[in-house]
Amino acid sequence: MRKHADIDFNHSIRGDNAGIKRVIIALAAVLVLGVVIFAAVMALNDFSFDKFIGAEESSSQEASSGEKSASPDSFAAPFSDAQAVNVLLVCHSEKKITFCELMSFSAAENSIRVKPVSTDLLLPFGGGDMRISEIFYNFGAAEIARAFAEKNVPVHRYLSVSEAKFKLILQKLGNVTVNMPGRVDVNVDAIRYQFAKGAQELTPDAVIGLMKYAYEDEDALSFQAEAVAGILRTHFTVETVQRGSGFFSDIVNLIDGNLTAFDFAEYQPRVIEFLEHNPEISVIS
Repeated sequence: MRKHADIDFNHSIRGDNAGIKRVIIALAAVLVLGVVIFAAVMALNDFSFDKFIGAEESSSQEASSGEKSASPDSFAAPFSDAQAVNVLLVCHSEKKITFCELMSFSAAENSIRVKPVSTDLLLPFGGGDMRISEIFYNFGAAEIARAFAEKNVPVHRYLSVSEAKFKLILQKLGNVTVNMPGRVDVNVDAIRYQFAKGAQELTPDAVIGLMKYAYEDEDALSFQAEAVAGILRTHFTVETVQRGSGFFSDIVNLIDGNLTAFDFAEYQPRVIEFLEHNPEISVIS
């Protein structure tokens, strides 16, 4: 297991009725991967879009000074917009994390940024320090979010989804275009995946398989974030959001987190307003 005793966030690391039904299911799933994040953010900010765009200052807490912890500054402001709303996404298989991402939504910078997070990262917990993987195993994603706040990285909303349900969502969504950081030739469950470097269209099975096995160490973390960014780029669009709120309530139970099924219907216009500005979606190291 790789050790991360000192973590620096700035360190480089798809008959007519059947067709209609498939479209409806896919659109519902998209809401989970994108719209739900913004709906939750609206709720957090007292349902005020003015607050969402950066009028509300984030409060910071004193970081613990455990022997293994990095300095507080190492954890502060992993994203360039200090007013951005941060969302934690944890995908898991049973009690083991498959991947972990921090996402930053900034109206001021017109951007969505995805930050990969190592499961070996030490965070203050219970009076000491504990790895993210251990916090999740014993307590769940909500406690990871709280632990980040102790390092002056506020997490305003968290989403936790099992690997099986994440794969189901991708199967309902369809293929995803993902930027491959390097050539891939790997066997996953008796299927050989071969891709060149650059933008590639991946099937849902390929996305999950490559996120788990295509790369190692820092390259793996970077690709996992790139895959999440690719899902947002491919499917998180105005056209999808305009389909309505009924789809969201059909699939929201696939994801655990601090949000409700009532958010999207009321705040759909604000999500559309954000997307109409074509925010840049990128991965940061």
